[in-house]
Amino acid sequence: MGHWSPARTPKINLSKYVNIGGHKWRFCRVAVRANGLIKPDCVIVAGKPEVHREGAYYIEWYEKGERRRRSVGKDASEAHAKQQRHIQVLRNDALGIEVVREE
Repeated sequence: MGHWSPARTPKINLSKYVNIGGHKWRFCRVAVRANGLIKPDCVIVAGKPEVHREGAYYIEWYEKGERRRRSVGKDASEAHAKQQRHIQVLRNDALGIEVVREE
């Protein structure tokens, strides 16, 4: 069993699928506070923070060269917790630790 390295664990991005005007919906990066927690309902659109109460949060990562995306709900704190859990699951996989996965 080798040592865990951040380079061996894919980065897990958290975004929110929001309406940016008219019928245009897109995935936008969430705004993050200095303490690392996300600002609820605040996303970055065209480089500027905007409040978007609509939409849902998603985690996104690459696995075996393919982009994966999963909805993690509409609540910011739950979405952040699910992102952190997914990061830990991938770290445990890299270390060979058996993980009980969510359905």
